Amino acid sequence: MTTIIESLENDHIAIRLFNRCFGTEMDLESFKSFHEFIVEVHAKIEDEILIPAILEAYRDQEDVKYLAKRISADHLLIAKLGESIIEYGEKGNLTLYKKRLDRYMKILIDHNRSEENLLFPLWKNVPDSVRLDSNKKALEIINKYGYGKFTRILRNLGKNI
Repeated sequence: MTTIIESLENDHIAIRLFNRCFGTEMDLESFKSFHEFIVEVHAKIEDEILIPAILEAYRDQEDVKYLAKRISADHLLIAKLGESIIEYGEKGNLTLYKKRLDRYMKILIDHNRSEENLLFPLWKNVPDSVRLDSNKKALEIINKYGYGKFTRILRNLGKNI
């Protein structure tokens, strides 16, 4: 069984590879699907499951609280930036669409590296029972999003790489 951390790390790898292959050449419909996946699945799993579990395990550590706040704030920034990219694309402003898409991917990849280096290692001190429950909750988010839609996004990331 894949753990929540392995799943998130796999997403991060796919995002980096996808960016290397397509960068700002991603068409609007593909970006809409990609961004929806980031907001509705990936960030939601981190904000609703991963971060609360880590905060509980490290409840007395201010540096962990600060890190969690920063990671969640990044998710809001990424969501807003994605919305503006979609608006530029829908209005046909390809110059701003590509410029903002490039910025979005850089922010997202930098954010993911921060998670991998600073947040994910903290998972080792989360109790096993919480980890198991977290995996189940992550599957619930994926099922709510739509398992077929989820696997289609992952397949598209993989086949386009």
